[in-house]
Amino acid sequence: MGLLRQVLDPNRRCVDLSDQRGGLTAGVLESLRTFLRYNDRYVHLCVSDNVLGSAAIAGLCALIKRHPHLIALEAQHCGLLDKDFRFYVGPAILTMRHLTFVDLSRNCGLTDVSAETLARILVETDVETVRLFGTSLTECGGRVIATAAANTTTLVSCELPFTVGSAVLEDIEVCTRRNRAHRAILNNASAHYTRLQVRRSRLPCPPALKHMEANPMVAIDELLSLESKPGAPPRSPTLLPPSLSSSVPSAQVPSSFAAASVANTKVASTAVTRRGKVTPDSLDEVTMWDWADPAMSTTLHCLYLLDRQAQLAPNRANSVVAQMRYFVVAHEFQAEEDVELSVFKDEILCATEGIAQDGWIKVEVTMDARRRGFVPISYLREISAAEASASMPAPASSAPPSAGESTSPMRTPQRAGGESPARAALANTTISTSLNLGNCSDVVKKGSSPSLQPMRSPETAAAHAAPTSSSIHLTPAQQAAGPVNRHLLENPNAVVDAFMKNEVYFNQLMQRRASALAQMQSGLEEAMTEVAACKDRSAVLTRKLHDLDGVVERERQRWMDRVEEEKAHVSRSAPYSAPLAVPVSCGTTPVRSPIIGPRSGLGRSVLDDDSPRQLRA
Repeated sequence: MGLLRQVLDPNRRCVDLSDQRGGLTAGVLESLRTFLRYNDRYVHLCVSDNVLGSAAIAGLCALIKRHPHLIALEAQHCGLLDKDFRFYVGPAILTMRHLTFVDLSRNCGLTDVSAETLARILVETDVETVRLFGTSLTECGGRVIATAAANTTTLVSCELPFTVGSAVLEDIEVCTRRNRAHRAILNNASAHYTRLQVRRSRLPCPPALKHMEANPMVAIDELLSLESKPGAPPRSPTLLPPSLSSSVPSAQVPSSFAAASVANTKVASTAVTRRGKVTPDSLDEVTMWDWADPAMSTTLHCLYLLDRQAQLAPNRANSVVAQMRYFVVAHEFQAEEDVELSVFKDEILCATEGIAQDGWIKVEVTMDARRRGFVPISYLREISAAEASASMPAPASSAPPSAGESTSPMRTPQRAGGESPARAALANTTISTSLNLGNCSDVVKKGSSPSLQPMRSPETAAAHAAPTSSSIHLTPAQQAAGPVNRHLLENPNAVVDAFMKNEVYFNQLMQRRASALAQMQSGLEEAMTEVAACKDRSAVLTRKLHDLDGVVERERQRWMDRVEEEKAHVSRSAPYSAPLAVPVSCGTTPVRSPIIGPRSGLGRSVLDDDSPRQLRA
C-alpha cells in the first residue's frame, strides 16, 4: 500500500488512515481533529494496522471524544492494551453520541480486564455492530459482554473470538436475533404507517386546516397587515367554527396550508429580529394528525428548515458580537515565530478564539484584520465592547467621488458622515468575526481584489459605504469566498469552497507526511543494511570465539593431565618408610632435619631432592 494513497473516500464517507507505516502520529491526528470537528461529510474513521504510541492514542481520544458526527470507528491491529482501552479509548468511545459501528479486532492486548468497559459501551451507547475477534477474551470476559448484550435493544451483530466458548456465542446470538426481529417489526410498521392513506372521515381536522379551509385569504391579509406595521405584535388567526370547513374541497388543503405556513414563517423571522425569540405560528399548532400524512410531514419539515434559516441569518452577527472579547495592549510584544503577532501598546485587539491555551490567545487587530496571531495574555488587559468602541479612532468623512470615477482598491473608502462611531465599530466587529476561512490560505492561495463599483449618487454611496469599506479587512481566502454578510445557509457555494479548502489542505498535509516518511524509510533501509553486515561480522566473531574457547579448554585439560602425572611421579619417588624428624624448640622456628634415603646422604634436605621445581611448596 503506497504512502501517497488517498485517505478520503467520498463514496463511503470514510477517512481511511489504515496502514500508514508509522506515519499516523499525534500531529496528524491533531490536524485530522480540526478537519473533522465541523465537517459532517465524513462520518467513518479507519485507523487500522497502525501501532499507536501513547501520544497517538491521546490524539485519537481527543479526536473522537464527544464527536457530533462520527458513526463508525475501525481500530484493528493498533496494539491496544488493557490500560490504554480502559482509561483512554473506552471512555472516549462512551461519549460518541451517534456511534453505530466499532471494530477492535486483532488487538491481542485486550483481555478480560477490558470486558467491563466493553459492556458499558454496549449498554450506554446506540452501537449496532461490534467486532472483537482476534482479541484475548476468554469465557469470563465473554460472559460479561453477553450479560450486557441481553440488556440492550440496539445491538444486532457482535463478533467475539472462539476462546469465549460456544455457550457465550450462543447466548449473544440469541440476543442479537431478538433485536433483529424487533428491528424488522419496527421497519415493517413504519413502512405500513407511511403508506397509510389519511382520510377526512377517519382523522379530526387540526385547527389550522379548519381556518385555511374556511378562509384561504385571511392569513395572507393578516400577513400584509403585520408587514405594514412592524411594531405591532403578531396576531394568531381567528379560528372559525368547524361547520364552515365542509364548503371547501379537500384538494385545496395542501396548497392553502403551505401558503399559510410560508406566510407565518416570514412573520416569525420578523419577530425574531425585533425581540430575539421565536414567535408562535402555525408550526407550533401542528398536531400528530398533521404528521400522519406523508405529504404534510415533508412540507412541515421543509417549512421548519426554512424557518430556522430565517431565524439564524438576522441573529448571526448579534450573537457573534455578544461573545467577542476585547483587549488593550498593556505591554509591547515582539513576535519570534510565524504564528505569533507583534503588537504595540494601547492597540485594541479582539479574540478570534475565546479560550486562552497555555497563557496564549489568538487575537486580531480590530482596525486591520490581516494582522492576526497569538499573543501572551499577560501582555493584554481585557476591556468591554463599549470601551473598545470608544477607543477606536473615528475615520474622517470625505466627499463622495463623481459618477465617472471609480474607487481605487488601495484607498480606504470612507463612511457616510451621519454614521455614528458605535455603528462603525459594530460593522468592523462583524467583519472581523466573520467565518475564518483563511486558516488554509498558506495552502490554497486565491487572491482577488475588491470589486470596483461606480457611485451612482450620494444616497447610494451612503447606503453601500459599510460593505465597501469592509472589503479591505478581509484575507485573500475570505475575499475569494464571497461577501461576508451572507450566511452559509444562504450561500451553498461558500460551504463547498470552505470544505474543498480543508480537503486540499489535508491532502497536501498527508503528501508532505508521505514524503517525509519516504525519506525516513530510505534511511531505515540503509541502517538495516548496516545492521545486517554487523550481524554477519558478529556471527563470524562468535564462531571464532567458540573455536578459541575450545582450544583453551583442550590446553587446560592437557596441563591438568600433566600436573597429575607430575604428582604421581613425586609420589613414587618419595619413600614412606623413613619418618620425618623435625625437632621443635619452644619459641623457635622449626629446624630443617636430615633424612635418610636410598640416594640421599647424611645432612641432605627434603627440598634438595630431584623433584621438579614447579611442584616445590
